[in-house]
Amino acid sequence: MTLYFAYGSCMHEQDFRDTVPVFERLGRAILYDRSLAFTHWSTSPRRKEPTGAADIVFDPGQIVEGILYRIDEKYLSRLRRREGYPLVYQEETITVEFNGKMVEDVLTYSVVDKSEREFAPSEEYATLILEGGRTELDDAYLQQLQKHIKRLQAVGYRP
Repeated sequence: MTLYFAYGSCMHEQDFRDTVPVFERLGRAILYDRSLAFTHWSTSPRRKEPTGAADIVFDPGQIVEGILYRIDEKYLSRLRRREGYPLVYQEETITVEFNGKMVEDVLTYSVVDKSEREFAPSEEYATLILEGGRTELDDAYLQQLQKHIKRLQAVGYRP
Protein backbone atom coordinates (compact mmCIF):
# COMPACT_ATOMS: atom_id res chain seq x y z
CA MET A 1 0.00 0.00 0.00
CA THR A 2 1.11 3.55 -0.77
CA LEU A 3 0.27 6.75 1.08
CA TYR A 4 -0.59 9.50 -1.41
CA PHE A 5 -1.00 13.24 -0.70
CA ALA A 6 -3.50 14.96 -3.02
CA TYR A 7 -3.74 18.77 -3.10
CA GLY A 8 -5.48 19.46 -6.43
CA SER A 9 -8.31 17.81 -8.33
CA CYS A 10 -7.46 14.41 -6.82
CA MET A 11 -8.98 15.68 -3.57
CA HIS A 12 -12.37 15.37 -5.31
CA GLU A 13 -13.39 11.85 -4.39
CA GLN A 14 -15.40 11.02 -7.52
CA ASP A 15 -12.85 12.53 -9.89
CA PHE A 16 -10.09 10.57 -8.12
CA ARG A 17 -12.17 7.38 -8.26
CA ASP A 18 -12.17 7.65 -12.08
CA THR A 19 -8.41 7.02 -11.87
CA VAL A 20 -8.03 4.96 -8.69
CA PRO A 21 -11.24 2.95 -8.26
CA VAL A 22 -10.38 1.59 -4.79
CA PHE A 23 -8.75 3.67 -2.07
CA GLU A 24 -8.97 4.64 1.58
CA ARG A 25 -9.46 8.36 2.19
CA LEU A 26 -7.64 8.98 5.47
CA GLY A 27 -8.32 12.71 5.78
CA ARG A 28 -6.66 16.13 6.01
CA ALA A 29 -2.87 16.35 5.90
CA ILE A 30 -0.51 19.33 5.92
CA LEU A 31 2.64 19.80 3.83
CA TYR A 32 4.98 22.40 5.34
CA ASP A 33 7.21 24.95 3.57
CA ARG A 34 5.27 24.75 0.32
CA SER A 35 2.48 26.74 -1.26
CA LEU A 36 -0.06 25.84 -3.91
CA ALA A 37 0.42 27.53 -7.27
CA PHE A 38 -0.91 26.94 -10.78
CA THR A 39 2.39 26.60 -12.65
CA HIS A 40 1.34 24.38 -15.56
CA TRP A 41 -1.02 24.97 -18.48
CA SER A 42 -2.92 21.74 -18.99
CA THR A 43 -4.72 20.74 -22.16
CA SER A 44 -5.62 17.31 -20.80
CA PRO A 45 -8.47 15.54 -22.61
CA ARG A 46 -9.83 14.74 -19.12
CA ARG A 47 -11.00 18.36 -18.83
CA LYS A 48 -13.62 20.22 -20.87
CA GLU A 49 -11.30 23.19 -21.37
CA PRO A 50 -7.61 24.01 -20.85
CA THR A 51 -6.71 25.04 -17.32
CA GLY A 52 -3.98 26.18 -15.03
CA ALA A 53 -3.03 23.06 -13.08
CA ALA A 54 -2.13 22.87 -9.40
CA ASP A 55 1.43 22.44 -8.20
CA ILE A 56 3.35 22.62 -4.95
CA VAL A 57 6.27 25.06 -4.84
CA PHE A 58 8.92 25.58 -2.17
CA ASP A 59 7.82 28.47 0.07
CA PRO A 60 9.32 28.57 3.59
CA GLY A 61 6.79 29.18 6.34
CA GLN A 62 3.75 28.38 4.17
CA ILE A 63 1.58 25.26 4.04
CA VAL A 64 -0.45 23.24 1.58
CA GLU A 65 -3.41 21.32 2.91
CA GLY A 66 -4.56 18.22 1.13
CA ILE A 67 -6.06 14.78 1.48
CA LEU A 68 -4.06 11.73 2.48
CA TYR A 69 -5.09 8.51 0.75
CA ARG A 70 -3.98 4.91 1.06
CA ILE A 71 -3.90 3.25 -2.34
CA ASP A 72 -2.83 -0.13 -3.66
CA GLU A 73 0.38 -0.14 -5.71
CA LYS A 74 -1.48 -1.79 -8.59
CA TYR A 75 -3.16 1.59 -9.28
CA LEU A 76 0.09 3.60 -9.40
CA SER A 77 0.40 3.21 -13.18
CA ARG A 78 -3.07 4.74 -13.60
CA LEU A 79 -2.19 7.62 -11.26
CA ARG A 80 1.10 8.20 -13.11
CA ARG A 81 -0.77 8.35 -16.42
CA ARG A 82 -3.25 10.86 -14.99
CA GLU A 83 -0.40 13.07 -13.74
CA GLY A 84 1.54 12.93 -17.00
CA TYR A 85 4.48 11.31 -15.21
CA PRO A 86 7.39 11.74 -15.83
CA LEU A 87 7.16 14.57 -18.38
CA VAL A 88 4.55 16.87 -16.81
CA TYR A 89 4.59 15.89 -13.12
CA GLN A 90 7.38 14.20 -11.20
CA GLU A 91 7.02 11.98 -8.17
CA GLU A 92 8.20 13.26 -4.81
CA THR A 93 8.48 11.51 -1.48
CA ILE A 94 7.41 13.94 1.22
CA THR A 95 6.62 14.17 4.93
CA VAL A 96 3.19 15.46 5.96
CA GLU A 97 1.45 16.10 9.24
CA PHE A 98 -1.57 13.86 9.75
CA ASN A 99 -3.61 13.70 12.96
CA GLY A 100 -0.89 15.61 14.81
CA LYS A 101 1.93 13.25 13.77
CA MET A 102 4.56 13.54 11.07
CA VAL A 103 4.16 10.82 8.44
CA GLU A 104 7.13 10.07 6.18
CA ASP A 105 7.43 8.37 2.79
CA VAL A 106 4.28 9.88 1.33
CA LEU A 107 3.94 10.06 -2.46
CA THR A 108 2.90 13.26 -4.20
CA TYR A 109 3.44 14.91 -7.58
CA SER A 110 4.88 18.28 -8.55
CA VAL A 111 5.25 20.01 -11.91
CA VAL A 112 8.54 19.33 -13.68
CA ASP A 113 8.82 22.53 -15.74
CA LYS A 114 7.26 25.20 -13.55
CA SER A 115 6.15 28.45 -15.16
CA GLU A 116 7.34 31.64 -13.48
CA ARG A 117 3.79 33.00 -13.91
CA GLU A 118 0.66 31.32 -12.65
CA PHE A 119 -2.05 30.22 -15.05
CA ALA A 120 -5.75 30.79 -14.37
CA PRO A 121 -7.57 27.57 -13.45
CA SER A 122 -10.79 26.87 -15.30
CA GLU A 123 -14.06 27.03 -13.38
CA GLU A 124 -14.46 23.24 -13.73
CA TYR A 125 -11.00 22.53 -12.33
CA ALA A 126 -11.32 25.09 -9.52
CA THR A 127 -14.64 23.55 -8.51
CA LEU A 128 -13.09 20.07 -8.29
CA ILE A 129 -10.37 21.38 -5.98
CA LEU A 130 -12.64 23.43 -3.73
CA GLU A 131 -15.41 20.82 -3.50
CA GLY A 132 -12.84 18.08 -2.95
CA GLY A 133 -11.40 19.81 0.07
CA ARG A 134 -14.62 21.27 1.46
CA THR A 135 -15.39 18.59 4.06
CA GLU A 136 -11.89 18.12 5.49
CA LEU A 137 -9.61 21.10 4.88
CA ASP A 138 -9.47 24.03 7.27
CA ASP A 139 -12.06 26.73 6.44
CA ALA A 140 -9.46 29.52 6.54
CA TYR A 141 -7.21 27.61 4.13
CA LEU A 142 -10.11 26.98 1.75
CA GLN A 143 -11.12 30.66 1.82
CA GLN A 144 -7.54 31.72 1.10
CA LEU A 145 -7.35 29.21 -1.76
CA GLN A 146 -10.68 30.38 -3.19
CA LYS A 147 -9.49 34.02 -3.15
CA HIS A 148 -6.26 33.03 -4.89
CA ILE A 149 -8.19 31.15 -7.58
CA LYS A 150 -10.64 34.04 -8.12
CA ARG A 151 -7.74 36.50 -8.43
CA LEU A 152 -6.07 34.29 -11.03
CA GLN A 153 -9.32 33.88 -12.93
CA ALA A 154 -9.73 37.67 -12.99
CA VAL A 155 -6.19 38.58 -14.01
CA GLY A 156 -4.31 35.32 -14.47
CA TYR A 157 -2.16 34.42 -17.40
CA ARG A 158 -3.43 32.26 -20.24
CA PRO A 159 -1.19 31.24 -23.14
